[in-house]
Amino acid sequence: MAIIEKIRTRAGVLVAIVIGISLLAFILGDFLESGRLLFSGSRYEIARIAGKSISYQEYQQKVDEITEIYKNNSGGGSPDEAALESIRDQAWRDLIQDNVVNEEIDRLGLTVSSDELFDMIQD
Repeated sequence: MAIIEKIRTRAGVLVAIVIGISLLAFILGDFLESGRLLFSGSRYEIARIAGKSISYQEYQQKVDEITEIYKNNSGGGSPDEAALESIRDQAWRDLIQDNVVNEEIDRLGLTVSSDELFDMIQD
């Protein structure tokens, strides 16, 4: 009986300690998360391609651009889910193309002469 009495009297203190530790962990976790964002970059960064940060806004802008092209080509209709998936994939490939492949082409000094371009168009 004495043990139950001790548990009752100390249960309030135990509950207060548990709540206090939980609250402290919650606040500390939020602080560390915001601190990590201050040191590591943008919260909206979705990828790093060739050392360059790609933001969600940049990706979404590319998706919107390709969606508009799709609407113009399909007579103004909204794309279905399969087309949207294809558009998102195309936007991602375009970002990779812009940030990796084009930089390598420039670095290597690859060009297309006007004669080669004319031959490509004529074929």
